[in-house]
Amino acid sequence: MGRSGRVRVVAAGLMAAGTFGVSAAVLVWGGAGDRMVKAPAWIKDEWVLTGSGEYLDLAKGRRVENARVTKTRSLTAVPALSSGRVAVWDSFAQTVDAETGTVLGVENWRLAFDRRTGRLANCCGAHVDKDTGVPQSGLGYLWPFTGVRVATYQVFDPVLKRSWGAGFTGEETIDGIRTYRFVERVPSTPVGELKGVSGAFLGLKKGAVYDVERAYEAEITVWVDPRTGIPVDRREQTTMTLRVQVKDAEPVVLSRLDVRLDADGREAALRRAEDQAAYVRRVQVVIPSVAVGAGFSLAVSGAAIAWRARRPKAREQAG
Repeated sequence: MGRSGRVRVVAAGLMAAGTFGVSAAVLVWGGAGDRMVKAPAWIKDEWVLTGSGEYLDLAKGRRVENARVTKTRSLTAVPALSSGRVAVWDSFAQTVDAETGTVLGVENWRLAFDRRTGRLANCCGAHVDKDTGVPQSGLGYLWPFTGVRVATYQVFDPVLKRSWGAGFTGEETIDGIRTYRFVERVPSTPVGELKGVSGAFLGLKKGAVYDVERAYEAEITVWVDPRTGIPVDRREQTTMTLRVQVKDAEPVVLSRLDVRLDADGREAALRRAEDQAAYVRRVQVVIPSVAVGAGFSLAVSGAAIAWRARRPKAREQAG
């Protein structure tokens, strides 16, 4: 191959590379970039929600009011069960009286979810309190990474063991970040039973024991960064009551709690949201823009080289 042939090959290569760069950028701008943005499969995190409440201490036979309450939730990845499409996390939460250590509630939940949309999947050993027969649907902890809309989302509640609507209620700025506020409101709903509860706690015969129904009522507020789908704050207001099927018996409050993500957890969540937003911007805007610029430059350079290579040949033919 002569010099002119090599020049033409180089020119063609530059133009092809330039065209590829521009085409790739157009694909990213056209929606392929959204498919590149995913939730991490790996996580090891802990959230602490603090607040106050009242509860009935069945073990000690007393009602505790104005208790200082802490709810700690740990999230741990299950790498062996995760994939490029689905992430699997284990969630364990325990609510306690911070002063006495009395356990007020425990949640054990394995969730599998689509890493792009946040929607739960029934696979990979997903369970609620070790029960793999509980069908999981809606969102888990993360909201759509491709952008959060002003809408009502179905969010899975491990206490109810089903999804419930969380409606958009407005925008709110938290430490300089604009968030969407969603609220899940659950009316009093049966969630299980307690057996052998003393009548003394129920306003009934002290010497008798009763099997009672537990009913759950909640207002759960989540503040979400709409750019990334990452929750940056959370408040849980819950009431658990006991109902006994006895004439004239009134429901008894087992616990009434109000807890919210503490300052450290909120700060860490805001930091994650900012980092993820910067990554999304790089994928969807900065990298494609650079690719277009570089691709255009390569294509122009290739065309210029090809044009200069043809000029001597054209002069020879003219002569």
